[in-house]
Amino acid sequence: IRDFCLSRGLGDVYKRQEGGGLGRSLAMCDFSGSMRSSSNGDLPFWVSMALGLLISEVTTEEFKNTFLTFDSTPKLHTLPEGDIISKLMSFNSRRLSQGTSTDFQKAMDLVLARCKAAKVKPGEEPENLIVLTDMAWDAACSSSEQSTYTGNSYRHVVKTSPWQTHVEMIREAFKRAGEDIWGEGNGWKMPTIVIWNISADCQDFHAKAETEGVVMLSGWSPSLFKVLQTKGIYQITPIEALRLQLEDKRYDLVREQFRKFFTSPA
Repeated sequence: IRDFCLSRGLGDVYKRQEGGGLGRSLAMCDFSGSMRSSSNGDLPFWVSMALGLLISEVTTEEFKNTFLTFDSTPKLHTLPEGDIISKLMSFNSRRLSQGTSTDFQKAMDLVLARCKAAKVKPGEEPENLIVLTDMAWDAACSSSEQSTYTGNSYRHVVKTSPWQTHVEMIREAFKRAGEDIWGEGNGWKMPTIVIWNISADCQDFHAKAETEGVVMLSGWSPSLFKVLQTKGIYQITPIEALRLQLEDKRYDLVREQFRKFFTSPA
C-alpha cells in the first residue's frame, strides 16, 4: 500500500499528521467480496484500504488510527502505533473481511453505539463518515424489519413517520440518542455521509441530488483527496458538492476554452 500511495503522488499527504479540512472524520472501508471481484480485479479493495489508512492518520485525535470496516460484520478497527508494516499486519491478524454482505445500517448502528458507550459530548461526535466502496450495498429495509441478507435488526433507528429514508431515520436517531444523555436540545448531529465510489462496476446511486447531509464522489485520484483535505467536507447536498468540485481552479482552462468557443464570431 505504501508503494501504491507513493506511486500516485500521495507521499506528502501520507506524512501529514494534522487533520486539515477533514476534521473529525472516520473512514468506512468496504472489504466485502465484490471489492475483490470487479472489472479491475481486487484494486478497489486495496484502494479502500490505502485511503482508510491515509484518513486514519490525517484526521483529528478523536479518530486517529481508527477506521470502520463495512461488510457482513462491521467493526471499528484500531491500528497499532508504528510503521506501515505494523499497520498492514493488523489487517491480516484481525481478519477484517468477514463476508460478501454490506449492511450500511448496521455499520451506522455501530458508530451510534460507540458514541453512547463513550457518552460523547455534543460537538465531539464524528463530523464526517467517508464510505470507500464499490456501491454494491444490501437493499434497505424498514426499521421494523430484519435485513434480508444478514438478519440484522436496527435497534438504534428511530422512525417518526410511516415512510422515511434511512438518512432521515439516522439523523433522528443521532439527535434523540444525544438528547437522552445530555438533555433536550443537545442531540448529536448525524455525520455528513460521503459516499465515495472507487469502482466503475456499479451504477447505483444511494441518495438523491437534493439529499441533505450526503456527498457523493466518484473515481480515484490524488487531487480529489487533496481537495477534501484542504477545502473540507461541507454539510451540503450531492448536487452542491458536485458544483464545488467543478468550480475548482484546475478546470479554469476548460472553462476558458468554452468561453472562447461560444463567444467567437460565427
